[in-house]
Amino acid sequence: MPSDKPETPATSLTPTRQLAELPRDELCAIAEEFGLEPARYRETASLLAAIHARRQLIASLDREAMLDVIRWGRRPVPANATQEQLAVEIVRLKSMRFEGLSERGLRVLARLRGFNPSADASVNNIIREL
Repeated sequence: MPSDKPETPATSLTPTRQLAELPRDELCAIAEEFGLEPARYRETASLLAAIHARRQLIASLDREAMLDVIRWGRRPVPANATQEQLAVEIVRLKSMRFEGLSERGLRVLARLRGFNPSADASVNNIIREL
């Protein structure tokens, strides 16, 4: 009998405490989905910490701003997508043409690409840093 619940990726189902039980190659795949470079983390503990920090960052992001980026990037997502699912889709966006992206969306995109703009940073400065 089919389930009425939509399927979700493993990243949104795996609590942090269970991440430590995964083999390194699976941790690397999760890290890449979240926009991290696993090769930068030699030790598994540092990779786990980076994944945990990224999940906290994603949880702190404004959902509406994330949806701005999803719309701008024309990514198909379910209406009930989690913030982690939205982040995975945003990370897949590689465009560097920011026309049509709201300022709050640009700030979310910057943070997921590893740049944390200050509150007073102008749109032009954020684009230049990206």
